[in-house]
Amino acid sequence: MDPGSDRAMTAPRAASDTRLIGRTARDINVQILHVPDCPLVDGLRSLLDRRLSRSGLHVTVEDVEGPYPSPTLLINGDDVTGRPIAEGPSCRLDLPSEEEILTALTRAETYSVEE
Repeated sequence: MDPGSDRAMTAPRAASDTRLIGRTARDINVQILHVPDCPLVDGLRSLLDRRLSRSGLHVTVEDVEGPYPSPTLLINGDDVTGRPIAEGPSCRLDLPSEEEILTALTRAETYSVEE
């Protein structure tokens, strides 16, 4: 993936999770921050893909390569793990869980609907 590129992640409707099913979320900003050649970023992408597939939510994910704690998943600028966003490149071993991703997506979706 080219640095700074967007890739659309779409998923078919999933019957197992009705909290976000079938919504296109234009107001939800999803970013994966990572250093070049991070060995953990593909695992995070897979986890995010799986969560989006189960929720049926359609979002565009921005892939941002640079000097970041890597990998970091941001939804509307917030780290989905709830930890403060650190500065500078480092290896993160605390990948978010599917539940943390769902909670962050649900919070972002609720916020964007209320605006």
